[in-house]
Amino acid sequence: MKNRKSEHYWRIHNRVARRILLDIPECVRHVIASDDLHETQEYKWFEAKVNEDAKRLFEDSSYYDNQEFSFRVPKD
Repeated sequence: MKNRKSEHYWRIHNRVARRILLDIPECVRHVIASDDLHETQEYKWFEAKVNEDAKRLFEDSSYYDNQEFSFRVPKD
């Protein structure tokens, strides 16, 4: 587990990150992708938004990916 979070959480996190990256303008995507030091406002916004959305979905029992049949890995 990365950072003491389950693989299920990271699967949701990756899905959220991809969705947000596809929804933002290309010029902002380039700023985020080229920010090696993670200092720009765009990167900080992206990181906070992804973490917030992933946590919200992970804790939402009605989210479709949290249903028992959707688990591809054993529960923690």
